[in-house]
Amino acid sequence: MNFLYYVVDVGFTVYNFLILARCLLSWLPLGMNNGAVRFIYEMTEPFMAPLRRMMGGGFRGVDFSPILAIFILEFAHRLALNLILGMML
Repeated sequence: MNFLYYVVDVGFTVYNFLILARCLLSWLPLGMNNGAVRFIYEMTEPFMAPLRRMMGGGFRGVDFSPILAIFILEFAHRLALNLILGMML
């Protein structure tokens, strides 16, 4: 069970970092033809697109979906780890 706890913890942490990297990359003039940029967008877009549609496109051109995504992921992260800890006891 410790391995499962570790894998879930690392998985959520890496995905949070991918979302943060996507936010930072949006400020840089890198195109989608960059492999790292394309990888980050392809990994985060399936989770971010529904949130962006739900939020209605942001406020004055600012996309707040990454903030909501990080809140949701952090809640799910803590919930999953608590469930795993509950199974371990």
